[in-house]
Amino acid sequence: DAEALLTGRVPSDALVADAAALVRAAAQPFDDTRGSAEYKRHLAGVLLGRAFGAALARARGAQVPTLHV
Repeated sequence: DAEALLTGRVPSDALVADAAALVRAAAQPFDDTRGSAEYKRHLAGVLLGRAFGAALARARGAQVPTLHV
């Protein structure tokens, strides 16, 4: 799974892309009025990339704003 892939590895764009692909494959969304299952599957990968990018930046000492809604 994505967690196992990322654990103990040096972060890279390719690694995060591979993890996002695993997240998309594992997601089991359903179609509803908020979006299709395919859109939600895509979004799961996008969100992993954003979250991992923010976490990595914070680990490197950057202040990353968080959107609260």
